[in-house]
Amino acid sequence: MRLRLIAGYWFIRTGAGSGDALRPWIVVGAGGVVYALVTFWAAGRLPDGAVPTHLAADGDADRFGTAGQVIGVWIALGVGMAALAVVTILVAQHGPLGAMNIPNRGYWTVPQRVQTVRRMLADDVAVVTGVTLAFLALVPLWMTLAANSLDGSLAPVAIWLPLVLYFVGLIAWVGWLVRVRYRPRDE
Repeated sequence: MRLRLIAGYWFIRTGAGSGDALRPWIVVGAGGVVYALVTFWAAGRLPDGAVPTHLAADGDADRFGTAGQVIGVWIALGVGMAALAVVTILVAQHGPLGAMNIPNRGYWTVPQRVQTVRRMLADDVAVVTGVTLAFLALVPLWMTLAANSLDGSLAPVAIWLPLVLYFVGLIAWVGWLVRVRYRPRDE
């Protein structure tokens, strides 16, 4: 009962249900769905024996565990990232703006722009955490592919190419946020 009251309070307080308030949750939810689907798929394809729990930089498995241990780690990783996403979105929507690193702070923290910057922050945090959650879906995929390969490894490019693309994309996204999105607007 208390959980419903807390959830009901959250929906009333944030105005969830309107497009702007709901958008960050949809983005993170989409990343969560991708992660959950890949994890579910991968869990059904793990072998009964030793399963790689870590891949070295060259793609060779260097630590092993049971399928149950690996699935437990995948679940913890997904739940942990989803919890981080929820906390950061709620902080963006309701936290003290003085504690946040906002480009052009003087422009964005005047009273008439506070709601706009909170919406922007929540959307941007949701994109980063939602994309990160979807990216982390590669972990179960990599471990399953390695577990089912003949030598228990993956080609290094299968690991490094997505990692480099993720970080280049993240850096480009943050650059766009700072240089374009949070630039003071002409009124």
